[in-house]
Amino acid sequence: MARPLRYQIWSRHIGIIILALLLAFAGSYMLIRQYVLEQRTADLVRKGTGLSLLVAASRQQEDGYRELRQLVEVLDPFLDARIWVVDRQGGILALSGDMMPPAAGGMHFNHGDAMPHGRGMMQGQGPGRGMMRQGGARLAGPLQEVLQGQIVKRTFFHDFYQEQMLVVAVPVPGAEAGSIDGAVVLHVPLQGVEEWLQRVRWHLGVVAVICLLASLLVGQRLSRQIARPLENLRQATQHIAGGEYHRRVPVEGPAELADVAQSFNAMAASLEKSALEMEKQEGLRRDFVANVSHELRTPLTIIRGYNEALADGTAPEQQRQQYHALIRDEALRLERLIADLLDISRLRAGVVEMERECILLQSLVAGVVQLVEKLAQEKGLRLETKLSEGLFVYGDGDRLTQLLLILLDNALRHTEQGGVRIESGRGADGRAFLRINDTGHGIPAEALPYIWERFYKVDKAHSRDGGGTGLGLAVAKEIMNLHGIEVEAASIVGAGTSFTLRFPPDST
Repeated sequence: MARPLRYQIWSRHIGIIILALLLAFAGSYMLIRQYVLEQRTADLVRKGTGLSLLVAASRQQEDGYRELRQLVEVLDPFLDARIWVVDRQGGILALSGDMMPPAAGGMHFNHGDAMPHGRGMMQGQGPGRGMMRQGGARLAGPLQEVLQGQIVKRTFFHDFYQEQMLVVAVPVPGAEAGSIDGAVVLHVPLQGVEEWLQRVRWHLGVVAVICLLASLLVGQRLSRQIARPLENLRQATQHIAGGEYHRRVPVEGPAELADVAQSFNAMAASLEKSALEMEKQEGLRRDFVANVSHELRTPLTIIRGYNEALADGTAPEQQRQQYHALIRDEALRLERLIADLLDISRLRAGVVEMERECILLQSLVAGVVQLVEKLAQEKGLRLETKLSEGLFVYGDGDRLTQLLLILLDNALRHTEQGGVRIESGRGADGRAFLRINDTGHGIPAEALPYIWERFYKVDKAHSRDGGGTGLGLAVAKEIMNLHGIEVEAASIVGAGTSFTLRFPPDST
């Protein structure tokens, strides 16, 4: 089973931090140790060079050996180093500390067996032949290069002192130019340096532990900041998969995760809108099926009932003509219903052939007014027009005629007194408009968004008195969509309704 992302981020962060701290600790310690040793070595070289000049001068004294011994004894505490003076063959002439040879005899050692190559010391020859040689003891192998005139710097375990030493050997110049008359060898125990470095290691360790603890806290917070938005996204995704489209996630965390959260919320909002739209469409589909069933069943029931009455002879003779007329009217109603349904389907599918042309809006309205004038007269309603001259629109003449006929017929059928007024003109934006105002019953504000739906009727009782199919405004909406016409409906219950059609700019 995979570990949670938070712990993966945290563990990897800590692993990298620990590795970085180890490398930093080791690197810092090595650099400090190297720096300390280099500084100590440089100091010994500087002091050894000065001492070599003093040793070279002391060889001119009558009692050179005594002068040399006194010199190294005096300088030992000041140089903080053990001093050896050797002749040109590498034989040891003098040592500082408690292992110095007697003035008139050979050198003696507290640990003679630890002296490299030591076989006891013999009194040397006078200063006239160079430095005095006290015996057969020689320099250790690694330091022999000093007798070639080179400054030698070494760190090794010293057999004589039985500890790790930093050794610097400086050649002693001879009387002749370029000649070497011996060497001065300075020994510094590394124990003190190592003790100081141990304290450095301890301080570095404390700093590393503090940094590690701080990185643990930072890593935990960082992993939480990264993992928490992702966990929120995971949970929200599961809820949305279960149909809870209202779920949203907080916009938090780094910029990239915040962008993901914003995109997720936008997607969720789109899904919620789509789900609501689908629910709405499903409701409309159910209503459509119910309405179609109702609209078809009612005339069919009427036709069948009257037809059976005529067929079995139960209809009175004086009402037979009336029954035939009712059957004919219901058949025509069915025909109009089917025609409207087919028309809507063709308009929505875009398979209608449109013969677009420039049409004088004044002539188009005048033609439609003539078609509905008889209906207005029958209901005692006024038909008023206020049309701008020379205003052209671009579209299919038959479809635009059908559109205006539907709107005017609908206005007249829902108006009991007063009348209908038609205006046209050009708006402030330069677009042509056509406005149809009636003084009818009016439409409630909550019903206005749905008047373009198929079979939608403000009268929930589906009154058949008007003779309509309930598809007129749906057909009108499809025609307006094909022509790019924008429509605005406004209504006041008991005062009337207004439809304003705005034609697209390229149609005028």
